[in-house]
Amino acid sequence: MIRAAIVGLGRWGRTLVSSIQGQSTAIRFVAGYTRTRASAEAFCAEKGIALKDDLDEILSDPAIDAVVFATHTASTQRR
Repeated sequence: MIRAAIVGLGRWGRTLVSSIQGQSTAIRFVAGYTRTRASAEAFCAEKGIALKDDLDEILSDPAIDAVVFATHTASTQRR
């Protein structure tokens, strides 16, 4: 089982988590990070995802095997 983290828990990040969590025997999301923590707390609790305070915490965690980025690219961000 691949233990993954999700970075970006907006609409696309939540879609990715919902399509995987509890559906796959190969991967599960165990941690997450978003700039808007308050808006993601209930979702992460429901999905069993530990919400981390910063990206470095995810990248340095040896219990995380993979990181999925579901963030905007520079070309799609509102200016």
